[in-house]
Amino acid sequence: MSNVLKVSYQETIRSLHQMGWSERRIARELGINRRTVKRHASKCTIVPTGNAEESGSKGETQGTDTLAERQ
Repeated sequence: MSNVLKVSYQETIRSLHQMGWSERRIARELGINRRTVKRHASKCTIVPTGNAEESGSKGETQGTDTLAERQ
């Protein structure tokens, strides 16, 4: 028996983690160790969706003024 997690389990861990499942719940559902889940879940990153205008980053420079503007 190999100690490498099957690709299907790796993909399942990543997708469930992105759906917001806890590592403990994923481990319980798949019947694998929590440390294994943690190792594979840490490899996935959550990418923010939407564009910058909707997230309110238009006013990023708000409140920052130059020395010339203050005088």
